[in-house]
Parts: sequence; structure tokens; C-alpha cells
Amino acid sequence: MQALRDFGVTGFDVDDVVELGIHNVTARYIAEMKEAGLKDVDTEELVEMRIHNVTPKFVRELREMGFSNLPVDELVELSIHHVTPRFIRAMRQRYGEHLTLNQLLDMRLPVWKKCWAAANFRLFTNRYRFWHNIPAKTCIV
Repeated sequence: MQALRDFGVTGFDVDDVVELGIHNVTARYIAEMKEAGLKDVDTEELVEMRIHNVTPKFVRELREMGFSNLPVDELVELSIHHVTPRFIRAMRQRYGEHLTLNQLLDMRLPVWKKCWAAANFRLFTNRYRFWHNIPAKTCIV
């Protein structure tokens, strides 16, 4: 509980502490996240980061690459879609240093996910194949 106070988390109760324990959010994890530069994070965000494998190393490497002060939801989104520092380095080497996080996410997401909101279609799955009724001009990638 002292680690939470040191991190700046206030107003937590026993339920919050139990949830942190269930998801293995340890004092060490909290301290390392603080060292990595995260500030003003509540217990729900700590749990969300732990569930989605946002590590202190991940946060630190992103900061070293110029992506500092990222909100927790962006860190989680990057982790979910496997936009790793290694992937970012590879894309920067290929396309240049100017890439934004949104561009990097677009490079990582499958085409059908990018088109999902833009195209009103149904996605049918059968073993390893996808059939869908997207018109050819609906999604340009």
C-alpha cells in the first residue's frame, strides 16, 4: 500500500488492493512504472496495463524513441496490437523517423479490421478463410 501512495494513488480501498493482488500488480511493478515515467495512474489503469502486458521496459523504450507522456489507454492499445519497440524501429528504418503512433497502428492492424467501421459488411469465418462482401472501392489501404 505504501508503493501505491508513493506512486501518487490515493483514495484506494481494500477492494482495490485485492484486485491489484489478483492481477499480480506488485509493489515492484508499481515502482518500476514510476521509474519508467508514468504519473497520475489509478489502480484500474495499473490493472489494465498488467492484464495487457504493458511492462516498464515497454514504457521506457517508447520514451527513448520519443513517445513520452503517453496515456494509459494508448499504451494498452499499442501492447494489444503488438506495436513493439522492435516493430517501431523496423518501420522507422523502412519508412523514416516521421511515423506517428496512429500510422504505426495502421501498419499493424489487418486490413479487414481497418475497414470494419468504414464498410457495412458481415464477416463470415470458416476455418482459416474469411468471406465478406466489401465492395472493392470501400477500403483503400
